[in-house]
Amino acid sequence: MNVPENQAHCVRKPALLLPAGYESFNRTPDFDRYTMPPGLAESHRTTRGVWAEIVIEHGNLRYEWLDGSGEHWQLAAGEIGVIPADLPHRVEPMSDDTRFYLRLYREARLQGDRASASCKALRYPLDLRQFPRPLREHELFAAFDALSPGQSLSFVDDRDTRALLEHFAASRRHRFLWLPQANTIGRWAVCLYRREPLSSPRVGEVLQADHARIDELLDIATEQMAAGQRGGESLDDLIWGLRRHIRFEEQRFFPLFLSCGGAEPPIRVMLAEHGAIETYLCRLENAPEDAKALAELRQLLGQHNFKEEGVLYPMLNAYLEGRDEPLVEDLFASL
Repeated sequence: MNVPENQAHCVRKPALLLPAGYESFNRTPDFDRYTMPPGLAESHRTTRGVWAEIVIEHGNLRYEWLDGSGEHWQLAAGEIGVIPADLPHRVEPMSDDTRFYLRLYREARLQGDRASASCKALRYPLDLRQFPRPLREHELFAAFDALSPGQSLSFVDDRDTRALLEHFAASRRHRFLWLPQANTIGRWAVCLYRREPLSSPRVGEVLQADHARIDELLDIATEQMAAGQRGGESLDDLIWGLRRHIRFEEQRFFPLFLSCGGAEPPIRVMLAEHGAIETYLCRLENAPEDAKALAELRQLLGQHNFKEEGVLYPMLNAYLEGRDEPLVEDLFASL
């Protein structure tokens, strides 16, 4: 267990430390009673595997667990509320001058021999084009079966990969997440995650995994720009993948969220941010060397993804309660 060095002397409520090997990956804007996302005041939980800290800058805030324990705390300025992964909770500013923010943590991507399996997968894809067509499916299945749960691989083919998806769904049901990464002439790419088959994948789980894949493509594209390389497949895949992700959310996810009673104002915010994201993608298409646009896009995506993963995805998962398999199948297959 650990705690950031600069917070070692802060009062933590409850007195929990972060799991060993966790690192900060996002910080929200400052919130007050009027600017915080409405979902924070209702029962919600972090995305699977994500811990959070509520950092109080001014005033007081009530932090309550909704797991049946009845545990609750009043946090004052300078104190930190600790939110374990996947634990239902709510927060309530106690005065108009309360100001706070959230810091999110997940398992470090680089840990010795386990160094960023998904990032390695994106950097060094399995190129099925090097094999005779009758052998390609065998090679892909063998590579996938060698993965441990939580690891991933990326592969490239020169033909439509949807037949492969059907074969995976038939023989390895619930054991994988299938994230299309590119669809151009002569190049179809997919990022394939192995998961524990304890239950069927949830739509929020798949969309969050796609966020992580996009973040890793951002990392690769940023490194390539710093090395003086313009554009390239990583940037192309980033642009294609973001547009695919946004299209699915706007055509399928957001309408379903509203139909199950979700509030309209958060969706309006998401749509406005999607428009801003598209502006950056157009800039990068026209100027693949624009490092400033890439850095600003990263900042915008960090704030945008926090709202989706912290509020929208858990709410829809709770509404669907395991009835989202057709939506997940559409998400795997959509291009």
